[in-house]
Amino acid sequence: MSNKSFLEFLETKPPKRRAAPIQSADYYIAYGSNLNLEQMKYRCPNAIAVGKATVEGWKLVFRFYADIERSEDSNIEVGIFKITADCERRLDRYEGFPTLYKKEYIETDFGTALVYTMTDVEDNGRDYGAPTEEYFQTVRDGHADFNLDTGNLFEALEEVAEVEYI
Repeated sequence: MSNKSFLEFLETKPPKRRAAPIQSADYYIAYGSNLNLEQMKYRCPNAIAVGKATVEGWKLVFRFYADIERSEDSNIEVGIFKITADCERRLDRYEGFPTLYKKEYIETDFGTALVYTMTDVEDNGRDYGAPTEEYFQTVRDGHADFNLDTGNLFEALEEVAEVEYI
């Protein structure tokens, strides 16, 4: 192959394609301890609390830590943060993404928002269980920070209060 034909080949080669961007969001849905403004300021200093929203078709549950799961007949009030790419990276580390939690994207009044939900719940033995008193109080304080109704919070706690531990 002569140099000229090789150069011609290079000139006709299609440009490299960039990988499709990974989905990201400008907003983050908080429903557990990340509702707590003091904790969130430590975890994601650039996150800005912008309000609350009701997310339809989801409910709060405890698997020792807060989680949400799809439930056609349920709605949950959540806190909404405006986040940066750095915030999302920090949340990924804190939430154990992709091992413990996975990312989902839900439409809210603020637009598409990122939410973390536990991964492979059944396969990894992440069954329902009551949170520690300290963790529960942190989540409760977060509900107060966003002026959220605590009905779902106490309902989720009642559902695990009777869970028997082996």
